[in-house]
Amino acid sequence: MVDAREREIGQMNEENVSKLLSSLSLFPFTQQLRIAIEEWLVLIAHARNEACDPALRAYFPLYVCIGKKPGG
Repeated sequence: MVDAREREIGQMNEENVSKLLSSLSLFPFTQQLRIAIEEWLVLIAHARNEACDPALRAYFPLYVCIGKKPGG
């Protein structure tokens, strides 16, 4: 059973993945792997559909670094 906090985190993660997926993958796929834009768009559409699948419970490491300026 998923509690309300996990559901909220999942919704935020889905939004982040949806927004970042295309921008993070455009260069490597089209310039490095030489995939045509049309093929890349199809690939991104499939990836977005998978990211929205509630059965998929993807976990991403999250690193937080908090610092304080010396003397401040």
